[in-house]
Amino acid sequence: MLNGTQSTGTIPGAISQLKGLQVLWLYRNQLTGSIPPSLGDLSQLQTLELGRNLLTGTVPATLGNLTSLQTLYLYENALTGPLPLELGNLRRLQYILLEGNPDGTIPASISSLSGLRFLWLHRNKLKGSIPSSLGSINTLEVIEFGRNQLSGTVPASIGSLTSLQTLYLYENTLSGPLPEELGNLTRLQYVLLEGNAGIQVKCRSQGSDASQVAGSCHRLRPVWWIWCGKGTWSYRLLLLQPR
Repeated sequence: MLNGTQSTGTIPGAISQLKGLQVLWLYRNQLTGSIPPSLGDLSQLQTLELGRNLLTGTVPATLGNLTSLQTLYLYENALTGPLPLELGNLRRLQYILLEGNPDGTIPASISSLSGLRFLWLHRNKLKGSIPSSLGSINTLEVIEFGRNQLSGTVPASIGSLTSLQTLYLYENTLSGPLPEELGNLTRLQYVLLEGNAGIQVKCRSQGSDASQVAGSCHRLRPVWWIWCGKGTWSYRLLLLQPR
């Protein structure tokens, strides 16, 4: 573990010879160069934390060989290129944090990560639509897709994510009405939709402290915080009380 030691240089490919390595934690250094594809040989690796470095290049497809991996943190580097489809092989993966890095699209193969709980793809350059296949990951608790370039509608299949507590889709180019199926998410607590001018969120006042969203939203039973944001129907925080 080299956490915040300001280490410089590159990640040596020879590290792949540590066949019994379970945790590789190189957070907040000044490491440069690319992620060695040979890291995919570390079959026992459970945690890969390379966040807040100066790494460049693409996310190597060989990371899809890390079948014991549970945590993948690559945030705040200078990585480019699409996310590899091979990430869908990581069936034990629970946490993904890839903030401020890749472009391309969200690969539909992510839906194969049947134990995933935390999917954080904030502030990348991701385009295209939100894959409807995400609705098959019934363990998901957090989706953070804010500040990308995603388009299309919010897929109705999101309503199948019965463990979901946080849904952040702000500052994209999403459009259309929110699907009625969101009413199935009885554990959902936080939703951010700000900056999607095309999303239809209708608000009608119920006094100075709360509003109600028409359509699917009124069916939600827990308290639900929604920031509609500029360009939608409301400029203030909405609190939906449990029914």
